[in-house]
Amino acid sequence: ARARDENGWFFIDRAGVDIGEGRRYRQIENFYNGQALVQLLHDSSRCIIDEQHRILARLDNCQDENRTDIEYISKSYWPSFALKIGLDQKTNLLQVDHQSNDDKSKLREQIQHVWTELGFLKLSSDKKTFTVTDRGRLLFDRNSITRDRACYWLRDQHISAWLPTFDFQNQSSSNSNIDVFSDIAKTPDLVALTQRVLNSYADQDWHGITSALPKALFRASSIVDLGGGVGALLR
Repeated sequence: ARARDENGWFFIDRAGVDIGEGRRYRQIENFYNGQALVQLLHDSSRCIIDEQHRILARLDNCQDENRTDIEYISKSYWPSFALKIGLDQKTNLLQVDHQSNDDKSKLREQIQHVWTELGFLKLSSDKKTFTVTDRGRLLFDRNSITRDRACYWLRDQHISAWLPTFDFQNQSSSNSNIDVFSDIAKTPDLVALTQRVLNSYADQDWHGITSALPKALFRASSIVDLGGGVGALLR
């Protein structure tokens, strides 16, 4: 059967055990007659593998598929902006107001519509109330590290760095060499957000390290990952 974690798709047996020795793929299909179609993570190429995960053949994409993929890539920024606009809103996205017709209400309705399409909200059958889905709780929970990561990566400074051809970016080129963390340090709330996010990545990277290193090392020393800015103490 197929399964997925934060690193990609993989295959499991009836007991739910990973049978691919840690291998992860961008996409996979179930095995049939001892073979399966997979898409590799590092270059997105499609391959046929056997049950030992050896590559038997590589498949070329047809031009129609390439055209579709390129168009999808060119439009795939919109979910990010829909997510950002919703997270930036100070209004209650669960509120339904059919009476008001101001710009604020119209924007909220647009966000509600998009967030419903993305699976974060669900509109009741009578169209009078919105509820948060299980998927949406990851964003509505203020203590969710998933929400923290989304807010961090969707900051204006990160987005503008990817838009060097925009006029406003060229006009502000004199600020292009500003240290990111020096800029973050000016805002205490942003400092706290950044530390939570970077520490969460450090904890994720080092997860399970105690099983790979001698126990004596942990009894005698404290190991700190300084990549998290303030460091992540490994317990």
